[in-house]
Amino acid sequence: MHEQRLLNVVRALRESPAPQGFTMSFYAHDCGAPACALGHYAARPDLQDAFSVDGLGELYHCGVNTLIADGYGPEAEHFGVTEDEADELFGDEGCGGAFTPDEAADYIMAFIEIKRSAAAPSGELASVAGS
Repeated sequence: MHEQRLLNVVRALRESPAPQGFTMSFYAHDCGAPACALGHYAARPDLQDAFSVDGLGELYHCGVNTLIADGYGPEAEHFGVTEDEADELFGDEGCGGAFTPDEAADYIMAFIEIKRSAAAPSGELASVAGS
């Protein structure tokens, strides 16, 4: 997992310029405002340079339209997660079906914590579970 990249998604969501327009159904609104979790991240070139959204709301990864990709390969590779996890986070019902940027950010933070716990050596995992 590329934790800092996921934390940057959280930051983009927490600093949403238009939280009332949040939806996991598409990347960006016709006006160019970000819509979903990945759309917020893609709209922040100060946080990353791999994704962008065009004026039609289509997502690009390294200059290639992600509609060409089969599944969530580009997202999975970028964030160091499986394609199923990328779908869980960024699919049209991603982030647990979040309705606000804060709900999506909270979901991603919980996802990070679960991945951290799973990656911890067994002794550390036991101490986290025992807390």
